[in-house]
Amino acid sequence: MIKREQILDNNGKVVSEGAKKFKIWDDEKGYLFQAKEQFVKKFSDTKLSDFVKNKLEYANLHILAENIFRDTNMIAVKTRNIARPADMPDISMLIGLCERRTRQFLDRTMLKGIIAKTIINTEERIETQYYLNPLFFMSNKYLSPFLFMMFREQLKPYLKEWAWQALNEAANLRDIDVKALKVEPEKVENPLAEKVLEILK
Repeated sequence: MIKREQILDNNGKVVSEGAKKFKIWDDEKGYLFQAKEQFVKKFSDTKLSDFVKNKLEYANLHILAENIFRDTNMIAVKTRNIARPADMPDISMLIGLCERRTRQFLDRTMLKGIIAKTIINTEERIETQYYLNPLFFMSNKYLSPFLFMMFREQLKPYLKEWAWQALNEAANLRDIDVKALKVEPEKVENPLAEKVLEILK
Protein backbone atom coordinates (compact mmCIF):
# COMPACT_ATOMS: atom_id res chain seq x y z
CA MET A 1 0.00 0.00 0.00
CA ILE A 2 1.40 3.39 -1.03
CA LYS A 3 0.35 6.74 0.39
CA ARG A 4 1.09 9.71 -1.88
CA GLU A 5 1.61 13.18 -0.40
CA GLN A 6 1.72 16.61 -2.02
CA ILE A 7 2.72 19.94 -0.47
CA LEU A 8 1.06 22.99 -2.05
CA ASP A 9 1.92 26.66 -1.74
CA ASN A 10 -0.67 29.39 -1.05
CA ASN A 11 -1.54 29.53 -4.76
CA GLY A 12 -2.24 25.80 -4.96
CA LYS A 13 0.98 25.01 -6.86
CA VAL A 14 2.65 21.71 -6.00
CA VAL A 15 6.05 22.43 -4.41
CA SER A 16 6.96 18.87 -3.48
CA GLU A 17 5.69 15.33 -3.79
CA GLY A 18 6.44 12.15 -1.95
CA ALA A 19 5.27 8.63 -1.36
CA LYS A 20 5.27 6.42 1.72
CA LYS A 21 4.98 2.66 1.56
CA PHE A 22 2.91 0.72 4.08
CA LYS A 23 3.00 -3.04 4.39
CA ILE A 24 -0.50 -4.45 4.73
CA TRP A 25 0.99 -7.78 5.77
CA ASP A 26 4.10 -8.37 7.88
CA ASP A 27 5.33 -11.91 8.54
CA GLU A 28 6.12 -11.07 12.16
CA LYS A 29 3.57 -8.38 13.06
CA GLY A 30 0.59 -9.69 11.08
CA TYR A 31 -2.15 -7.73 9.27
CA LEU A 32 -2.39 -3.92 9.28
CA PHE A 33 -5.89 -3.69 10.73
CA GLN A 34 -8.33 -0.78 10.13
CA ALA A 35 -5.48 1.44 8.93
CA LYS A 36 -7.75 4.22 7.65
CA GLU A 37 -10.25 4.25 10.51
CA GLN A 38 -10.25 6.88 13.24
CA PHE A 39 -9.26 5.70 16.70
CA VAL A 40 -9.30 6.58 20.38
CA LYS A 41 -6.37 5.29 22.40
CA LYS A 42 -5.70 4.96 26.11
CA PHE A 43 -2.41 5.00 28.00
CA SER A 44 -1.52 2.27 30.46
CA ASP A 45 0.23 4.69 32.85
CA THR A 46 -2.93 6.74 33.49
CA LYS A 47 -5.84 4.46 34.33
CA LEU A 48 -9.23 6.16 34.40
CA SER A 49 -10.32 3.72 37.11
CA ASP A 50 -7.77 5.32 39.47
CA PHE A 51 -9.61 8.64 39.14
CA VAL A 52 -13.23 7.49 38.76
CA LYS A 53 -14.37 4.86 41.25
CA ASN A 54 -18.05 4.99 40.37
CA LYS A 55 -18.62 2.27 37.75
CA LEU A 56 -21.57 4.05 36.16
CA GLU A 57 -19.56 7.24 35.67
CA TYR A 58 -16.63 5.15 34.40
CA ALA A 59 -18.94 3.56 31.81
CA ASN A 60 -20.45 6.92 30.86
CA LEU A 61 -17.01 8.36 30.14
CA HIS A 62 -16.27 5.44 27.84
CA ILE A 63 -19.56 6.05 26.02
CA LEU A 64 -18.55 9.70 25.53
CA ALA A 65 -15.10 8.58 24.31
CA GLU A 66 -16.85 6.55 21.61
CA ASN A 67 -18.34 9.84 20.38
CA ILE A 68 -15.14 11.88 19.98
CA PHE A 69 -15.02 13.76 16.68
CA ARG A 70 -12.03 12.60 14.64
CA ASP A 71 -8.74 13.91 16.04
CA THR A 72 -10.09 16.75 18.21
CA ASN A 73 -11.05 15.03 21.52
CA MET A 74 -14.34 16.95 21.29
CA ILE A 75 -17.51 15.03 22.17
CA ALA A 76 -19.82 15.20 19.16
CA VAL A 77 -23.06 13.84 17.75
CA LYS A 78 -24.08 13.23 14.16
CA THR A 79 -27.23 14.54 12.53
CA ARG A 80 -27.78 13.34 8.97
CA ASN A 81 -24.11 12.30 8.85
CA ILE A 82 -22.98 15.81 9.83
CA ALA A 83 -21.04 16.00 13.09
CA ARG A 84 -21.60 18.84 15.53
CA PRO A 85 -20.45 19.54 19.12
CA ALA A 86 -22.52 17.70 21.72
CA ASP A 87 -24.38 20.02 24.10
CA MET A 88 -26.00 19.16 27.44
CA PRO A 89 -29.17 17.53 25.96
CA ASP A 90 -27.00 15.54 23.53
CA ILE A 91 -24.77 14.20 26.31
CA SER A 92 -27.86 13.45 28.39
CA MET A 93 -29.17 11.34 25.50
CA LEU A 94 -25.81 9.59 24.94
CA ILE A 95 -25.39 8.45 28.54
CA GLY A 96 -29.10 7.91 29.32
CA LEU A 97 -29.47 10.34 32.22
CA CYS A 98 -31.84 13.25 32.79
CA GLU A 99 -30.33 16.68 32.23
CA ARG A 100 -30.05 17.45 35.95
CA ARG A 101 -28.05 14.28 36.65
CA THR A 102 -26.05 14.82 33.46
CA ARG A 103 -25.11 18.32 34.67
CA GLN A 104 -24.01 16.89 38.03
CA PHE A 105 -21.98 14.19 36.28
CA LEU A 106 -20.27 16.76 34.05
CA ASP A 107 -19.58 19.03 37.03
CA ARG A 108 -17.84 16.20 38.89
CA THR A 109 -15.74 15.19 35.90
CA MET A 110 -14.82 18.81 35.20
CA LEU A 111 -13.68 19.29 38.80
CA LYS A 112 -11.47 16.20 38.41
CA GLY A 113 -10.03 17.54 35.14
CA ILE A 114 -11.39 14.66 33.05
CA ILE A 115 -13.71 16.85 30.94
CA ALA A 116 -13.36 20.51 30.00
CA LYS A 117 -16.16 22.78 28.79
CA THR A 118 -15.66 25.70 26.43
CA ILE A 119 -18.01 28.31 25.00
CA ILE A 120 -17.15 29.46 21.50
CA ASN A 121 -18.61 32.73 20.20
CA THR A 122 -18.98 32.89 16.43
CA GLU A 123 -20.69 35.47 14.24
CA GLU A 124 -23.63 33.11 13.75
CA ARG A 125 -24.12 31.55 17.21
CA ILE A 126 -22.77 30.74 20.65
CA GLU A 127 -21.58 27.12 20.84
CA THR A 128 -20.87 24.94 23.88
CA GLN A 129 -18.21 22.27 23.47
CA TYR A 130 -17.02 19.47 25.77
CA TYR A 131 -13.58 17.88 25.51
CA LEU A 132 -12.09 14.75 27.08
CA ASN A 133 -8.68 14.89 28.74
CA PRO A 134 -6.07 13.31 26.42
CA LEU A 135 -4.46 11.62 29.43
CA PHE A 136 -7.41 9.21 29.45
CA PHE A 137 -8.66 9.22 25.85
CA MET A 138 -6.62 10.45 22.88
CA SER A 139 -7.94 10.56 19.31
CA ASN A 140 -4.79 11.95 17.68
CA LYS A 141 -1.10 11.18 17.58
CA TYR A 142 -0.32 14.82 18.36
CA LEU A 143 -1.30 16.97 21.33
CA SER A 144 -2.55 20.27 19.93
CA PRO A 145 -1.83 23.63 21.65
CA PHE A 146 -5.61 24.12 21.99
CA LEU A 147 -6.11 20.83 23.82
CA PHE A 148 -2.96 21.39 25.87
CA MET A 149 -4.26 24.72 27.15
CA MET A 150 -7.48 23.18 28.43
CA PHE A 151 -5.73 20.44 30.40
CA ARG A 152 -2.22 21.79 30.94
CA GLU A 153 -2.22 21.47 34.73
CA GLN A 154 -3.11 17.78 34.51
CA LEU A 155 -0.70 17.24 31.59
CA LYS A 156 2.32 19.01 33.10
CA PRO A 157 3.70 16.00 35.05
CA TYR A 158 3.63 13.92 31.85
CA LEU A 159 5.36 16.42 29.53
CA LYS A 160 9.06 17.05 29.09
CA GLU A 161 10.16 20.62 29.77
CA TRP A 162 10.91 21.38 26.11
CA ALA A 163 7.47 20.06 25.05
CA TRP A 164 5.77 22.16 27.74
CA GLN A 165 7.59 25.28 26.51
CA ALA A 166 6.91 24.52 22.84
CA LEU A 167 3.18 24.02 23.44
CA ASN A 168 3.00 27.20 25.52
CA GLU A 169 4.73 29.18 22.77
CA ALA A 170 2.48 27.68 20.08
CA ALA A 171 -0.60 28.57 22.16
CA ASN A 172 0.65 32.14 22.59
CA LEU A 173 1.31 32.48 18.86
CA ARG A 174 -2.25 31.37 18.16
CA ASP A 175 -3.55 33.63 20.95
CA ILE A 176 -5.21 30.75 22.82
CA ASP A 177 -6.28 31.96 26.26
CA VAL A 178 -7.11 29.18 28.70
CA LYS A 179 -9.18 31.56 30.86
CA ALA A 180 -11.31 32.46 27.87
CA LEU A 181 -11.68 28.80 26.90
CA LYS A 182 -12.31 26.90 30.07
CA VAL A 183 -15.66 27.20 31.83
CA GLU A 184 -15.91 26.32 35.50
CA PRO A 185 -18.53 23.79 36.66
CA GLU A 186 -21.91 25.27 37.47
CA LYS A 187 -23.16 25.46 41.02
CA VAL A 188 -25.15 22.42 42.03
CA GLU A 189 -28.86 23.17 42.14
CA ASN A 190 -29.53 20.71 44.97
CA PRO A 191 -26.58 20.45 47.41
CA LEU A 192 -28.31 17.75 49.48
CA ALA A 193 -28.83 15.53 46.43
CA GLU A 194 -25.22 16.10 45.43
CA LYS A 195 -24.04 15.09 48.91
CA VAL A 196 -26.05 11.87 48.70
CA LEU A 197 -24.50 11.09 45.33
CA GLU A 198 -21.03 11.67 46.74
CA ILE A 199 -21.74 9.24 49.60
CA LEU A 200 -23.10 6.63 47.17
CA LYS A 201 -19.91 6.79 45.13
